[in-house]
Amino acid sequence: MTDRVYQVGEIATEMRDLLEMSYSSVWIEGELSALSKPASGHLYFTLKDDQAQIRCAMFRSQASRMRISPKVGDLVKIRGKISVYTARGDLQCIVQSMDNAGEGQLHRAFEMLKQKLLEQGLFDTARKRTIPRFPKNIGVISSSNAAALHDVLTTLARRCPGIPVTLYPSLVQGDDAPAQLIQAIQLANQAQRSDVLILARGGGSIEDLWGFNDEHLAHAIVDSAIPIISAVGHEVDVTIADFAADLRAPTPTAAAELVAPDTQSLLNTLNSLKHRSVRQIQRRFEGASQKLDAVQYRLVHPAEQLKQKHQQLKELARLLQKSFLQQEKDRKNRLLELSQRSRRIRIKDAIATRALALQRASKQLRGAAQKNLQTQQSALASLSENLQLVSPLGTLQRGYSIARDKDHTIVRQASQVTSGDQLNVQLGKGNLDCVVKKVNASE
Repeated sequence: MTDRVYQVGEIATEMRDLLEMSYSSVWIEGELSALSKPASGHLYFTLKDDQAQIRCAMFRSQASRMRISPKVGDLVKIRGKISVYTARGDLQCIVQSMDNAGEGQLHRAFEMLKQKLLEQGLFDTARKRTIPRFPKNIGVISSSNAAALHDVLTTLARRCPGIPVTLYPSLVQGDDAPAQLIQAIQLANQAQRSDVLILARGGGSIEDLWGFNDEHLAHAIVDSAIPIISAVGHEVDVTIADFAADLRAPTPTAAAELVAPDTQSLLNTLNSLKHRSVRQIQRRFEGASQKLDAVQYRLVHPAEQLKQKHQQLKELARLLQKSFLQQEKDRKNRLLELSQRSRRIRIKDAIATRALALQRASKQLRGAAQKNLQTQQSALASLSENLQLVSPLGTLQRGYSIARDKDHTIVRQASQVTSGDQLNVQLGKGNLDCVVKKVNASE
């Protein structure tokens, strides 16, 4: 078997894929050299130690979020993925973040605590509580004079000014910060005033945010009966409080936007729902009106129904008579044929017998037709009587009347009119124009 011959680009691409798969996220510590800052906003530099060096590229989106201003000779720690720049076949690191190397010890402590609490289940998604969509009171745990608190209050006032806000002041930096943060969480739970808590602090170095990487604080967040949103630092800042909280917001302002419903958006939604409901009601009303028109169109007056039934009965009687005459004619023709055949074969007794049978059959047919006609006439008379009983005109004929006011509205009770009102009274025959002299509204 002949060994495969690779193209240079194929080898470079496979090397890149293998490295990116094996080293998708690594931390590297070294000294900055050959730092370049072109107008594009990207950073290009070399990271070296006393044994080797590696070229690095940090694109503008990540470089703009750096908290430090790197310069040649700085000892830094970067996080990124190892790749290959295939055009030159150079090994390089695509950098995602950069910090001073002096923070390495804090990062190791952070990772150790994170792993410990992760194994204890404090970060499990299943135990995290749902943030209320429409809170009645929002609690904020922050420093009283912090810019982050101002951002949160400004955002809440803009989005939903009707929701009251309760401040639980606490230090957010220094050795005493974790204890005061825990005390503020416990105070909020004892007060039972707020539906959700925002843990807010602005950005800073890892040392500035270290108070939020406290094990006891993480337990206090998990044990809180009130859902907690962690809004510590900027989007690139990550603390133990972020993992323990029920929800992590990239900034304090974002936390306020997450927890406070947008009043204008809600009003727009309600107006949209209102217009949709009105349109649906109108469509239903129009549909019902069309159905009513169709029913009224199909509704036939009892007198008209009686007339139709009478016409049907006359038509049935005509058809019955026609059928009877046709049968009689057919029998006569048959009898004549039989008679002629009888004469030809001279069987007189047979002719007499057939004639007698024909007479009996004719008599029976006439009787049956007469009886059927009487039955149909009786049914028609009964139907006419029943229709007359339920007819409004029949009711008027029995001595009842219908009173209407000047708007032609039927008067059903005395409280509908007053003394002096003019009424039109419809009788079985004719109508009367009357004036009300006295109203007796008692039952």
